[in-house]
Amino acid sequence: MVYGNALSGPFVFDDTGAIVENRHLRQLWPPGVPLSAPPQVAVAGRPLVSLSLALNYAAGGLDVFGYHVVNVSLHLACALLLYGIVLRTLRGPPLAARFAGSSVGVALSCALIWLVHPLCTETVNYVVQRTESMMALFYLLTLYCAIRAWDGQAVRAWSVAAVAACTAGMLSKESMVTAPVAILLYDLAYRPAGLRSLVKRRRALYTGLLATWVVLAAILWTGPRSDTVGFSLGIGAVDYAKHQCVLVLDYLRTAFWPNPLVFDFGYARPFPPGIVGPYAALLAALLAATGVAYRRRPAAGFPAVWIFLLLAPTSSIVPIVSEVGAERRMYLPLAGLVVLCVVLGFRVVSRASVPWIRAAAAVLVVALAATLAWATTRRNLDYRSEETLWRTALTARPANPRAHASLGQAIHRTGRPAEAIPHYRRALDLDDQYSDAYFNLGVAEADLGRSDLAIENYRRALRLNPKLDRAQHNLGAELANRGDLEAAIGYFREALRLRPDWASAHRNLGRALRLTGRVESALQHLREAARLDPRCAVCYSDMAWILATHPQASVRDPRRAVGLAERAVELGGNAEGIALDTLAAAYANAGRFDEAVVTARRALDAVELRDDTARRLQLYLRGEPYREP
Repeated sequence: MVYGNALSGPFVFDDTGAIVENRHLRQLWPPGVPLSAPPQVAVAGRPLVSLSLALNYAAGGLDVFGYHVVNVSLHLACALLLYGIVLRTLRGPPLAARFAGSSVGVALSCALIWLVHPLCTETVNYVVQRTESMMALFYLLTLYCAIRAWDGQAVRAWSVAAVAACTAGMLSKESMVTAPVAILLYDLAYRPAGLRSLVKRRRALYTGLLATWVVLAAILWTGPRSDTVGFSLGIGAVDYAKHQCVLVLDYLRTAFWPNPLVFDFGYARPFPPGIVGPYAALLAALLAATGVAYRRRPAAGFPAVWIFLLLAPTSSIVPIVSEVGAERRMYLPLAGLVVLCVVLGFRVVSRASVPWIRAAAAVLVVALAATLAWATTRRNLDYRSEETLWRTALTARPANPRAHASLGQAIHRTGRPAEAIPHYRRALDLDDQYSDAYFNLGVAEADLGRSDLAIENYRRALRLNPKLDRAQHNLGAELANRGDLEAAIGYFREALRLRPDWASAHRNLGRALRLTGRVESALQHLREAARLDPRCAVCYSDMAWILATHPQASVRDPRRAVGLAERAVELGGNAEGIALDTLAAAYANAGRFDEAVVTARRALDAVELRDDTARRLQLYLRGEPYREP
């Protein structure tokens, strides 16, 4: 019910590259295709998440409803596991006496409050961030199975299940790295045995869990995030750690007062001097208090340890340059904070001698859950469009260059390039080294017919970031439109070097090569474009034209040209007149003159509907010779 108003929200931000443009999701066989992803997209190196998205695509294409249903289901499954973990923990030996008769209520309160908390909305509503919820699912499942493996019944089966779940988590997101440590710390907190006894009893389980690090290491070795994570990408460990001192405390504040919520904190930049001191001191005090609490009263201190342990991979010293912070990082740590607060609240209430206090506490839990649920439904409304989402991001972080550029893109996609330009310029005012903003500005200028300005901005983007494949491609397209085909070919080739599986770049390179007479190379790239995008009508039409009309007999193949042209007509769309014109030429060169005449007339009619006088005359003059052999 809480997420019902979010099930039709559009794909946003990283969803585009990871889902909409990700051709690895278009097939389920062979398995290596859906389990992989293009480099640097949000699901690269996260094969199980890629597979889940491929299954979504197989079931409903790009209909967002199915993707949202899966995300909500994952969130619910996580809440159910959280309920089971808290329930079994409270019934364990260290806590059973204190929570006798109340374990169900406390566990239900923890799961319910976490389930409807608005801080979870990014993970649930932002489709590709099921990376977080799938990792959380397997993290919680690993802990649940490890708890069950202690009971003495089916120990081996539960231990194997724990290792399998941990492996699945490693295949979902790198943050799973802390799970083996979390299991050991949990056992030390809630099992009546010391470290040596635990290792002796649970050696097989611990060994299996530690072995899952090999799986994660193998994924990291392939470098799926080498351009976004690391110490040599423009921001140092110290600067990144300074950011995290501020952001971790902001995450904790948002857990208690979820307003404003921030969809995007921006990319990592050098930290301003003279600000971090108080934040670092407070965070250090919290970490010290957590360590002391865990040492003296492990059962009470573990939920706090859980919070910082889970934040450590993303919120410590290893720079993630693509995003300095993210609300979703608090998704699973929030569960520990909720458990800590609920259990402490119960302990206070249970010591009260007034009978009605417990009833009042139950009412308070229901009221809190209802309030959080209302806040979540309100936050869901921000996800109803890209434009509203980025406007709220700017309200929370007005100095975020990426939010300005992304709002400009959202406006631009609705056909308002002139309105988008001020946002791109504002992004550049905040960061004049922002290559993507120059690129977006170039696209807007091109759409407004200002080719000189478009080329200028594409060149600026490439000076800052030569690896920006979209700028390479678009600059090539602008130069091709001006007739500078040789220069365009160079840019198209560079775009394909950076992104070899880009159908549009293969298509445009093929067309440029055809116009410069290099038909064999043109056919090679057009075939590749058609393979990557089987619905590319222009690709089939261009190949058909070459095979139907080329003067060299070694190249010409009228029969094959007819088949390709018929496929182009079938896919036609806005290019129907061109595809019919090509089919007419193919028929004529195959000796099917009557069909050529009829098809040329159809091409003329198709263009006439668009009142394209020049193209109509061209088709008319071309169609006349089809009347006689």
